[in-house]
Amino acid sequence: MADDRNLTVHTYNEALANAIFARLPQHAAALEVWLKAMSQRLEPD
Repeated sequence: MADDRNLTVHTYNEALANAIFARLPQHAAALEVWLKAMSQRLEPD
């Protein structure tokens, strides 16, 4: 995900943009898992 972000910072390559756009659902799923894990760690026992 970080690599995709870095690739898009200074590029105007439409093919690359489309490839990264296609991976966004995977990135969103990974962020949801991460957010859930962080939320569980912050919940009081």
